[in-house]
Amino acid sequence: MNLEWLYGQIPRKAPSIEAMKVNLERYRSLFPMSFEQAIAQFQASHIHPVSLLIAGYLWCDLEQPLSDNSIIFIKEEADDDWFYLNKEHGF
Repeated sequence: MNLEWLYGQIPRKAPSIEAMKVNLERYRSLFPMSFEQAIAQFQASHIHPVSLLIAGYLWCDLEQPLSDNSIIFIKEEADDDWFYLNKEHGF
């Protein structure tokens, strides 16, 4: 259900990376907030919070069912994540 809900929220036209960064900084102090609150805050800039989530600027708990009331957070260390295909061998 979570991925279906997220997929249904993706805007047809993605905002530019620069627009996402500028607007995220504008509202940084208001996080964490619900999807519903974020949609209202970002409405004037025509950026949907799901775009920020997909771009890796925001995160939410995907272990819980997602809805407009789900809480989203700013990802403080964007672009620094690592994953392993085989942790034993370090890659």
